[in-house]
Amino acid sequence: MKQHALARAVIVRDECVLLIQRSESEELAPGRWQCPAGTQETGETIEETLAREVHEETGLVVTARRPLGKTVSVLSRGGVKHEWTQHDFLAEARGHSVALSEEHQAFEWKPIGEAARQGDLTPEARTALRRAIAAIRSGGGLD
Repeated sequence: MKQHALARAVIVRDECVLLIQRSESEELAPGRWQCPAGTQETGETIEETLAREVHEETGLVVTARRPLGKTVSVLSRGGVKHEWTQHDFLAEARGHSVALSEEHQAFEWKPIGEAARQGDLTPEARTALRRAIAAIRSGGGLD
């Protein structure tokens, strides 16, 4: 079984979170809203993956502030099983200027509770947002 790790950022600014919408031309989740995320490359820590992927997808420079949890799932592609470990983080961005990659077509800063209830959100992003809400409510914000 091939193993992969993925980092996902719940970027918080002024009680809002950044959501990005996948381009309609993308094979995976076209048109769906998500939190910035991506796959770990050889030699990276998961926090380095988070920073690189967020920068590639949004142009933002972020710092992981708090781990929110992880989810493990197994998928089959072409007869090969792949185990994905998805690491969710609360993150803080320096700057506010978003420059989307070609993978994405739109972005929004939304109140976190409203974002978690959005209908066209990927399930993985919904899980990350719910974890972030729980962490913030328990007094574990970005500090």
